[in-house]
Amino acid sequence: MRYALLCAALAMMTQMGQIDEGWDEADEPAADEEQPSYSYGSIGTRHIDTLPKTEYPRAKDERLWSEPELGEDEFRLALHPKDTFRAGSESLQRLCVVEVQGPVQHPDRLSLVLTDADGREAWRESISWVSFNPRMRPYWLPVCRGTVSLRLYGGDGDAKATCAADLADGAPEAILEVVVPDEPLAVDEGYALLPAWESLVRQGETVRVRCALPLDSDGRLIVTGQAGGRQVLRDALTVADDKRALTWAIDSRAWSRGTHELSLRATLNGKVVATRTHEIHVVQGASPPERFGARYCSLRHTGPVYINYAETMPWDVVWRGKRKRDVVVDFPGRPYRFVLWRGCSYVACWAFPNTWVTYEWLEAEPDFYGAVGCVEPLHDKWCEHMDLRILSSTPARAVVHWRYALTDLHCKIIRDEWADEYFYLYPDAIGTRKLVGRIDPAAWHETQECIFINRPGNRPWQAVEPQAISFLSTAGHRARPVWPAPRFTVRDWPDYIVTVNVRGQPAPFMALPGEGAYVKVWAPPYVDKPGLFNSYLHWPISHGIRTTWVDSVEQYQRPTHSNLVNVVNPAMEQADDHCVWQWLIGIAPRESRLIEVAACWLRPGTVEVESGRVEFEGYDQSQRAYVLAASRSARHCRLRLLPEPGNPIINPAFIIKGWAGPAEARAEEAREIAVGREDGGATLVVWLRGRFEESVTVEVGR
Repeated sequence: MRYALLCAALAMMTQMGQIDEGWDEADEPAADEEQPSYSYGSIGTRHIDTLPKTEYPRAKDERLWSEPELGEDEFRLALHPKDTFRAGSESLQRLCVVEVQGPVQHPDRLSLVLTDADGREAWRESISWVSFNPRMRPYWLPVCRGTVSLRLYGGDGDAKATCAADLADGAPEAILEVVVPDEPLAVDEGYALLPAWESLVRQGETVRVRCALPLDSDGRLIVTGQAGGRQVLRDALTVADDKRALTWAIDSRAWSRGTHELSLRATLNGKVVATRTHEIHVVQGASPPERFGARYCSLRHTGPVYINYAETMPWDVVWRGKRKRDVVVDFPGRPYRFVLWRGCSYVACWAFPNTWVTYEWLEAEPDFYGAVGCVEPLHDKWCEHMDLRILSSTPARAVVHWRYALTDLHCKIIRDEWADEYFYLYPDAIGTRKLVGRIDPAAWHETQECIFINRPGNRPWQAVEPQAISFLSTAGHRARPVWPAPRFTVRDWPDYIVTVNVRGQPAPFMALPGEGAYVKVWAPPYVDKPGLFNSYLHWPISHGIRTTWVDSVEQYQRPTHSNLVNVVNPAMEQADDHCVWQWLIGIAPRESRLIEVAACWLRPGTVEVESGRVEFEGYDQSQRAYVLAASRSARHCRLRLLPEPGNPIINPAFIIKGWAGPAEARAEEAREIAVGREDGGATLVVWLRGRFEESVTVEVGR
């Protein structure tokens, strides 16, 4: 996706040798076999799928490069501190990547031990991920002054390898954090991607302040807070062994609605060690939307908009005079929304409190055919070549259409290529994404990539877990790669179910057939990068910036995004001038139910018409629905839904075209029934909530 960076990656990988990527021990090794090659014709010279920026899943016991043989009991150990810190439960912590290599027979007998400069144990962890290939895992280690030692111990108690680092080098003297335990969804209050230095608080709810110091700090600590011209926090205490991470609660009942600036300061032994200014938006606390459905709205961003690499403008100034609407699909009682927002160039995202997640868009070959930079809808920053419409919003489902052109850095349409994306979403937060590309099918195009967005001021670790992606199949396969060096096996799976493991929130997922599909991982971030994931500056919100890697923690003050993996599947339909793709998408239920949801989308069974003037036309995978056609005189019909043996149907939907007049639906086994009308009343949609292992009767009548 990023041509200039790929060339740099190729040069670096040539110098460094190929990087092994770590494994989840639960993965089953697959037989060695030659990796398949994939051709996209002769358009351009990018060869995106053969550059070492991607890594295809292989067997975990496969040697990938020539390494000197280790001795019978020889290990290698390295510690890579990142410039990322947080307030841990006991002290100030630093994000570090530990790298280990060794001839391990019983990895569960190994442990890592960190000792401070005086030889006292500060941290310990048992590990089971070591192999003869170098592997990496992230850990939050306590910050101690001076040089610390990290040792790898075997089950016999002997140190197998040792390395040293100064975790206090570049570390802050303390960290102050502001946490709102029950923060409202910003989207519900008209905000999008609030910066990390802003929070929403319902009137009367609690704001928490946390302060963390290095593990060996001592002395007199004073923490104060001011808001609205008055003191809201003051505490003084002596820092002891068990008091190097502390939390205070601030009551917001006396705060009026509006924006309040909370100023915090921490002093240790008379020296200021941390300050923080945080904006608190006090909202009335109105209930979130009570009904499922899609709505138009106008979401604003309170942070600055970068109009190039250095200059900024306010959001309202950037969008002044441009009549563009956003779309939000609400799911009552759920901690997420489905959002198509101008600041993301209408790219469809699942919006959570701390991150947004997308399945990507249609993208074409960069820097060819007169294009400057990448060719994708992200560069249409004012949505000039886009159309966004709610096609339907009923109690049974919401349908949203997004049309866009493939443009370059200067918003020039390249080769007159366009795309139409249709999102069919049901009340269970599961639906489909259908992509119709008006393109040259012989040219290189990308259609899917798991990407998450970092709020300005947030780091990727605050959005997703290091074990950021989970792979499942309906046949029971599992793979769980761990960053910053993901590696896993997914060969010969019948299908793929991919979840993005959002920190502390439900997981967005995607499912697709396995035939002709393949998986590739973006190159692991080099250890000198600031985070565990590759992150980029040019999207969302920012204007006029080429595809650019985040190289320093200061750049995380801007809105950024991070990418994970591609799961590439062939088009379900292809002609001379277009291609069509489809995916099952949504928010994942528990794992066993998720497998059933994917299985009944891939193998939906059938419908028999027992009575009534309707005809079953088949299952439309792109709508996740059984489609029927009714005659004009149809007044009643009785349908029997027949699952495949051993393959229950979860929350089915029925589309009855041509149904005239009012209608009610009945199904005794259903826990909930929703009915809606589309196409000006010409189409009836019936959705059932329930799990149906055996045949179920559905009646529709006036």
